[in-house]
Amino acid sequence: MEDIFQESSKAFAIYARLSDMKALPVQLDGQIAGARAYGEAIGLRLNFRCIFIDTGSAVAKQRPALEALVRLAKAPARPFSTIVVNGYDRLHRDAVSLARFVQSLDKLGVSVVSADETANRWLVTADGIVAGSFGANVEALASSFGVGTGKMGRK
Repeated sequence: MEDIFQESSKAFAIYARLSDMKALPVQLDGQIAGARAYGEAIGLRLNFRCIFIDTGSAVAKQRPALEALVRLAKAPARPFSTIVVNGYDRLHRDAVSLARFVQSLDKLGVSVVSADETANRWLVTADGIVAGSFGANVEALASSFGVGTGKMGRK
């Protein structure tokens, strides 16, 4: 049996969330396939034992799979270096909560990236706080506020 903690620096985990059970299996398969394809396209290897799935709202107080994923991210010998989601809305619905979540994992050395490339562009204020997602107009919007733009995560 393969040890899930081997060679974690190039491994990634997937987090998927369905709003309700009626969405199974098409939406779930699409989220996992999209996240897997993106992770592999950026040169990472999926740790097949690190696919986490929740059902329910992004604002739900309890999301057991996300909690388990964060516990593993905090482990001294974590089995992945990156978490890939199909879209950031799978994690949080508002930019502030998402930014705090991503920053807390970044401090642990874990990147969070989205397979939705347009979602990877965020406005970052001078003090490094992510203010929101602005899609294709992010450069113009950022310059109007006099701040820089950045990528969520480090990948």
